[in-house]
Amino acid sequence: MQIGVKWKNLLGILVFFAAQSTFAYRVITDRIPLGKGSVYSFVEYTRNKVPTAIGVAIAGSALKTLPDEMQMLELVPKSMHKVEPYTHIGFDWNPMGHEPPGIYDLPHFDVHFYMIPQNVRHNITCAGADALKCTKAVASSYIPADYGPTPAGVPMMGWHWLDLKSPELNGQTFTRTLIYGFYDGSTAFIEPMVTLAYLKTKPHAVFPVRWSQNISVSGMYPKNYSVDYKPVTDTYEIALIDLVSRTSSR
Repeated sequence: MQIGVKWKNLLGILVFFAAQSTFAYRVITDRIPLGKGSVYSFVEYTRNKVPTAIGVAIAGSALKTLPDEMQMLELVPKSMHKVEPYTHIGFDWNPMGHEPPGIYDLPHFDVHFYMIPQNVRHNITCAGADALKCTKAVASSYIPADYGPTPAGVPMMGWHWLDLKSPELNGQTFTRTLIYGFYDGSTAFIEPMVTLAYLKTKPHAVFPVRWSQNISVSGMYPKNYSVDYKPVTDTYEIALIDLVSRTSSR
């Protein structure tokens, strides 16, 4: 059978994009109910089974039926699909936002990609003796440039450090940002925060991730993070993408 010129051109285009893309397949690693829909975690791999992205996807049906109360959910990938150094994902829906007022008090999602075990995180109180662990000094080489600490740690999370260059900290309205978290002097999580209003714009956006000189735990770290609406599946995705291997100096 002969292939027409147009089909040959189309086939060439498809082959070109397949060759350029590092993404070969996706695995759903956990799923939990949210509203009248669900949210699931996923990992994307190359053909050689190297992870290139880790993220969450919120169903459109869930986004339209979000509860009025705060939700603190956990997605725990199956062991065969855990991507080091990430142990689990904390997915929080904040319908009233949170402190500080005037900045993060808009309805939004917090997506914590944790690097510490669940049992360790669940025992973080940031009170008494643990308060010292929550705000234990972090060596400067483990802190990305232009990040600054919040006043105190948060129970079951750790010490949040904010991107001082983020628009909402420079007079603009909060839409999305990337936070680093620490506990006991080591990196505990990477956290994209994204507002409901921004997701409703159905974005297709990629933002750079600033790295620290050193890292606490070896594993796959993102060059970028994405906030992306997928019309075919009607899902809203928040992901750490373009993962590359880094080795801890510890």
